[in-house]
Amino acid sequence: MDYPPKTLVVEYLLSNIPSYETSRLKGSDNIEIEFIQNYENTTSTGLLKLWKSDIEPEKIETLFSDFYKIVEDFILVLRFEGLRNADYEQIGNDNYYGMKNNYKIRNLLRSHDIKTIIAFENFDGSGITGSLFENIKFDFKAKGIKSLPLFPKEMPSIPDSMKHLVKEAINTDELNEKYVAERLRGWFFILESFKKEEITDYNEISYVRNFVTHPICKNKKTVEFIQEKFSKAIYKKDGKDVAEFHKQDPSHTTFVKKYEEMAKKRVKELIRDKIEKDDGNMKITGRK
Repeated sequence: MDYPPKTLVVEYLLSNIPSYETSRLKGSDNIEIEFIQNYENTTSTGLLKLWKSDIEPEKIETLFSDFYKIVEDFILVLRFEGLRNADYEQIGNDNYYGMKNNYKIRNLLRSHDIKTIIAFENFDGSGITGSLFENIKFDFKAKGIKSLPLFPKEMPSIPDSMKHLVKEAINTDELNEKYVAERLRGWFFILESFKKEEITDYNEISYVRNFVTHPICKNKKTVEFIQEKFSKAIYKKDGKDVAEFHKQDPSHTTFVKKYEEMAKKRVKELIRDKIEKDDGNMKITGRK
């Protein structure tokens, strides 16, 4: 493809991704985006290409950040929706591209773990091109995706104010399923960022979180709740009812798992709703 003068082009090689239809769209601020499925005839890969024309040298660094945010948000949303282990790693050489007056792009590129191709015209009109081959790798299986969905009509976008909660949710969700108490505590930590009145079943979730957090739980409301829902965990200590969680007991973990899943559902609903209200976008397919 021929690009106009002063065009910055960045290509991201995606691996082990859902099968999308090859698509092209225009992002915010006139950034062009193209997705090519099964890149170089390799199954479950894709090439995500972003470019923008008429870019002056002093805007390059900002544009790199804009490009990187687009791909980072896409990765985070895929992982948030359960496509685990999406990740990227830098592989390749250490090339750089000199511009007139010793303007170099090298340091900018090295801060991004991407496969990059630069198509940038030298400002005396003579033209200059180059390429840096690095790799961004996604290591996950798209479970449950059977049909070929459309690539998103609009790239996923996470407001900066919500990104830390998305990452916390990903970290919690990617904990091994056997660590049910740790997962519940992780979800509850995120829930505390929202108002209690926004959270359905907040009290129930908080009681079970107390149950798995304290070696011996004495809180009256928590003990009463556990007595009603899981009396096996109740016993007398100093003449009073207390609750104690035994993580090695399958019946205990089964009971906690119910509320861990409930907390996970609430967290994901709240995060999606908040991001949409803040003009973000969590959709990973163009098909309803």
